[in-house]
Amino acid sequence: MKFELLTPDHFQRLKPFFVDQLYELCDYSLATILAWSTDEYRPHGAVDGNSVIIAAEYKSSPEHRHLILPIGPPEM
Repeated sequence: MKFELLTPDHFQRLKPFFVDQLYELCDYSLATILAWSTDEYRPHGAVDGNSVIIAAEYKSSPEHRHLILPIGPPEM
């Protein structure tokens, strides 16, 4: 699995994974994941089958990196 830096250009490709998510603005919303990207916090993602896995990477604190639970669409 290869993680890549997520940018607004990924929105359309990743949007199907977030269809019917209960909350539009939370850690699991695509808009929030992309909007909060800064030089310090860089979201990365990898598609694995029917799921997308998001990684939180921190420039000045790499020890704080973590994964957000896999997100998959209700039906694909």
